[in-house]
Amino acid sequence: MRFGCCISCAELPAAEKLGFDYVELSGAEIVSLSEEAFLQTVGRVRAGRIPCLSLNRYCDAEPSIVGERFDEARVQAYAKRLCARAAALGVRTIGIGSPKARRLPPGFDRGLADRQCLRFLELTAEAAEPYGMQIALEQLNPHACEYGVSTEKVLDLICRAGRANLGLVVDFYHRALAGEKACDFQGFEMRILHTHISGCGPHLERSYPAMEALDDCRALLDALKRVGYNETMSVEAQTEDFLKQGAEALRMLRLADREREGAL
Repeated sequence: MRFGCCISCAELPAAEKLGFDYVELSGAEIVSLSEEAFLQTVGRVRAGRIPCLSLNRYCDAEPSIVGERFDEARVQAYAKRLCARAAALGVRTIGIGSPKARRLPPGFDRGLADRQCLRFLELTAEAAEPYGMQIALEQLNPHACEYGVSTEKVLDLICRAGRANLGLVVDFYHRALAGEKACDFQGFEMRILHTHISGCGPHLERSYPAMEALDDCRALLDALKRVGYNETMSVEAQTEDFLKQGAEALRMLRLADREREGAL
C-alpha cells in the first residue's frame, strides 16, 4: 500500500521530508492559482522526490454539484480547467467530496438532484478522459451535507453514469459517521479507486491518526487487501504540527501494513 497526505501546496517540502509516498493536493487551491504560481507548483512537484498522484477538495461551494445553483456550463468549464492542471501535475485520480457543493435546501426535488449529479459526473469524467485520469466520487456523511451520504447512494450514481473512469473514494471517517461497517466492501469492492483515513475528534474534527489506531488500521488494510485493493491511502485531516503528527501517522500506517503482511 502506498501512503500519502492531503496537503496545501505550501506543505510540499514538509511532506517530502516526512517520507510519504505521494501527496494529494487541493483541487480548489490548484484551480485558484495564478498561471505563474501554478507553473511554479508544477516545477516543485516534478522536481521533487514524491509525486502528486491525486487531488482532494475538488471544489468549494462552486460549481454546485446539486441544488439551486447548479449550472451545467460552470460545471464543464471548471472540470476542463482543473483536469488540464491536474494532468500537468501528474495526477492519476481526482476525488470529489466537496460538501458545500452538495448542500440542498429542505424539500428540494431529489430526482432533480440525481439528474444534476449524473450530469456533473458525466461532464467531469469526460473532461478527465483525454488525460487518462480517473474520477472518484466520495461518500460523505449526514453531518456534512444533504446529498450522497451513503456508499449505496454514491455507488448507484456511479453505476448510472456509466463511465469507465468513474469510481469511489472510500473515506473511513465518513463511513463511521454514516454508521457503516468500516471493513465491509461487499458489492463495491471493484469500484474502489482511492481511500482516505483520519481520526475523529469530539466535535467531529478530522485528526491525524496516532499509534493508538494501529489495530484498527491493520484491520482496515487487511480487509482492503482481501478484496484486492492494494493501491493508495491518504491521511486527510487537520493538524497543529504536521511534521510531528504526520511522522507518527506514517509510522503507524507502515507498521500496520507490515504486521498485516506478516500475519498472512
